[in-house]
Amino acid sequence: MNSIQEFTLRDFTIHIIEKPAFEAIGFMRHVKLDGGDISKFIAELTESGQMSKLAATQPEPQQIWVCLLDCNYAPGKKACAVCDRSCEGFHTRCLVCVKKTPAHDFSAFDADELTTLHIPSSLWADFQSDIMEECDFYDDAQVIGYPWNEKIRLHFDNEHDWALGQTRHFWLPVKKPKLMDKLRKK
Repeated sequence: MNSIQEFTLRDFTIHIIEKPAFEAIGFMRHVKLDGGDISKFIAELTESGQMSKLAATQPEPQQIWVCLLDCNYAPGKKACAVCDRSCEGFHTRCLVCVKKTPAHDFSAFDADELTTLHIPSSLWADFQSDIMEECDFYDDAQVIGYPWNEKIRLHFDNEHDWALGQTRHFWLPVKKPKLMDKLRKK
């Protein structure tokens, strides 16, 4: 995908990309953000072989993403998409996933083993860096003029691979700058 615009902010290169709707498919769990739940979840998937099994769904190497989504996630709806109240007491849902393509083969999984999210089309800010740096990507998106698209209510990152020497990626759905909208209306 071609970058619409590119920015540099601190040690990050940020590409604004337009992505059509897509599906993310993987393993989901409710997590707290303050207790290492996400790292534990990834470690469990790795130790049980599920992470390798997910990676093997496509013959070519692929990025496995961690998607954090609001417990109220449901495009176009105000209620939780799976609200059986199992999300109470947790901060968010974590989906360890791949971006689904026609080349994927999920036949090795039971029908209820994986969760599929339908992600609507949006502009995305792809924050890239080779340096581990604490930051608030939501604020950084605002700084470059592309505020978070809160209607989509999620983000993707490859944090679990940073220690392996891969480039850090953080995908955040964003909205067009308001100034651009005003200029287009004239």
